[in-house]
Amino acid sequence: MRGYTLMELMVTVALLALMSAMTAVGLQPLQARYRLRKATDATASLLVRTRQRAIETGRCHQIEVLAGGVPVTGLPGDVLRVSRRRDVDCESPADPLAFVEVERLTLPERMTVRQEGSKALVFRANGRIWDNEPRRFQVGRETALRVIVAVPQGPVCTLENEAEGCP
Repeated sequence: MRGYTLMELMVTVALLALMSAMTAVGLQPLQARYRLRKATDATASLLVRTRQRAIETGRCHQIEVLAGGVPVTGLPGDVLRVSRRRDVDCESPADPLAFVEVERLTLPERMTVRQEGSKALVFRANGRIWDNEPRRFQVGRETALRVIVAVPQGPVCTLENEAEGCP
């Protein structure tokens, strides 16, 4: 009779399992870089959309970082929330009830975003940042971070490291 013995089949299955495990371990850095790129692109795209939405609607829009569904300042969160003011007045301080949520962005797993500074990013109806100060967001984890900069009257830049400047 021709065929394979049980021992030959077990050795073959063990070798396949070993090669699969080695491949999975080798792909983890690629998956982490992919998640970081995806989170960075999604955050930058949200900033651009929010600025454009403020121009189109003629109302102020703000972006907040949420951790566990609660707005945080200076701390990492996993969700970005876009809200717009109910009225067209951007100058007076607004209470939280003056804003209507427009969009939410949940970052990929194990990715966080942190806005530097203590003020929320607010785009005026003309597309400029409310206080004409650039806003920086750090996306990623402690070991791998990308920086996104929203310039007051210019572009939204994605930087590989914090030493780079936005044009």
